[in-house]
Amino acid sequence: LFGETEKHRPIRLRALEGIEERSEHAHSATWWQGQRNDFMKQLEKVDKMMDYNIHAQQEEGSSSGRRWLQADVLSQLNEKVISPETLKADPDKVCSAIYLWTKRMLYEWEMELEARPPEVKRSNQGKHQTVTQRQSKEYLKPYFKQLKHK
Repeated sequence: LFGETEKHRPIRLRALEGIEERSEHAHSATWWQGQRNDFMKQLEKVDKMMDYNIHAQQEEGSSSGRRWLQADVLSQLNEKVISPETLKADPDKVCSAIYLWTKRMLYEWEMELEARPPEVKRSNQGKHQTVTQRQSKEYLKPYFKQLKHK
């Protein structure tokens, strides 16, 4: 820096590098632990779920009825056209309609993926499609919370 001699510059730089290394080592464990590859974690979950579903289907023979109830509720939703006038008049109603429409699309996407044959589900491409859907669903949770509370 200003007034620094050629002799003092390397000493200052070495001291800064030492401080930086220590701070990197102290934070590296927590920093890397905080990082996660969501896609790979979801892929592992999908593999486990497929194994579980194969065993469950052999034992039970069918899936739960909760999904069918949800399908009935979602099928009763009316598709509404949202105009700027509606947005100005009743923004809560518009947020509710957007929330329900987006949830419905996610649900239909999930049902479409579940309706595939087991061979397609077990394929690499099938697993990636399932992971993409689940990851999208997970990433949309803050959006849904915001829409719900408006």
